[in-house]
Formats: sequence, structure tokens, C-alpha cells
Amino acid sequence: MRSRSLLLLSALLLLASCEGAQRLDPNAPPQEVEITAYQWGYRPEVMRLKKNQTYRFRLHSIDVAHGFTCAELGIDVAIPSKDQGEVEVLLTPTKKGEFIARSNARSSGPGRRRMSLPIFVY
Repeated sequence: MRSRSLLLLSALLLLASCEGAQRLDPNAPPQEVEITAYQWGYRPEVMRLKKNQTYRFRLHSIDVAHGFTCAELGIDVAIPSKDQGEVEVLLTPTKKGEFIARSNARSSGPGRRRMSLPIFVY
């Protein structure tokens, strides 16, 4: 019985030390992510985020006011126009998957329907 317990403990320690194991520090500062909005898109064009890691999105525009929404991730903000500042969003994705952030109703113009940013959470 004792050898079985030691074997189980050894296996758990080995799994915890594997490269794929995530050890997220709850006191670590959020990872900064800059998102730039422009007519008719966002930079970066694709985002890859880790599940359960906290991010601080800093969103700004290089032209007119825009919107940024992703209901599945709980994001819905207005991005002020150029030289009017930026908006910050704290996000800790809690589920894996592919999500699409889009321009929202606060944006104007027919091209806003093409504005999208795929967000992959792994």
C-alpha cells in the first residue's frame, strides 16, 4: 500500500513539473495588450490568449471613434477617436475556444461590419 502511495505521489509530482503544466501566479500583474482600431479593422489581426491569465487591453484609435464588443468574453466598450485617449479592459478568459470581437453599434459607417478580431483562448 505504501509503495502504491509513493508511486501515485511520484506520478503527480511528475505531472506538475511537466512543461505543459500551468502555474499562474494570482498576484502577477496583468499582461499588457495594445489594440489599435482603424477604419476598417484592428491590430493585431489575431490574438492568442491563455485561459485563466489576466490581460489588460489598452484600446485606442488612429482615426475616428470605434466600438469593440465580444459578448462571450464580457467586453463591450467604445474606443475614443484619435487623440481623445484610450480605454482599458481587464480580462481573464475562463474558457477555451475561438471568439470574435467586432465593432458594435457605437461605430458608424457601413464598413464596420467587416471589423473583427479573432481571439483564440487556449
